[in-house]
Formats: sequence, C-alpha cells, structure tokens
Amino acid sequence: MREFENTISIYPSLLRSAIELLFAPLVASAVFVEYGPELAPQ
Repeated sequence: MREFENTISIYPSLLRSAIELLFAPLVASAVFVEYGPELAPQ
C-alpha cells in the first residue's frame, strides 16, 4: 500500500495534465456546439 501511495504522490500533475489533454477538446467542442452559432459572425 505504501508503494501505491508513493506512486500517487509522484504523478498527480502528470495525471492532471493527461486528464486536461483528454477533456479539453471535449469541453471545447461542447461549448462550440452550444454557443458557436451565436458567436459566429453572420
């Protein structure tokens, strides 16, 4: 269990950046689909 805790303490920033890389495009596309027509110049 101690090794597991050490691994978690080493990688939180790496894990967070990986999660951001995965979810940022999803969030951006969702926001664009939601608000894109309003923001797009006519």
